[in-house]
Amino acid sequence: MVYASNGIVEGRTTLQKWGGSSSAKTKLELDYEPYFYGPYSRAISRATDELIASDFLIERGRATHHRKVMYTYTLTNDGEMFAKDLKKQYPELYKVIKNIVEISTRTVGNNINILSWAAKVY
Repeated sequence: MVYASNGIVEGRTTLQKWGGSSSAKTKLELDYEPYFYGPYSRAISRATDELIASDFLIERGRATHHRKVMYTYTLTNDGEMFAKDLKKQYPELYKVIKNIVEISTRTVGNNINILSWAAKVY
């Protein structure tokens, strides 16, 4: 998902909602469960943590004006090479993810509130 968004994603919620939409479109089982901001997948959370620990993904936090932390995710060079390999191995899955990322970016600017509302409605 990070690679599909040109190597940067703002917000854990964004990753969760993109993952949920991808899961719904591809029937990829990510064990989503109800949560405050809409469906939540421990698998997505674990995978994110594993990619950070493996030095494929960088997580940076910044304080928001609501006294919360907004996390930004970027790929490392190794992460980008890994993502390119996955894209080659799973081109149909990548197309679905890329389409979801593009629609989300174009229509709602990846606003986490709107993504959460849409996920709850779905």
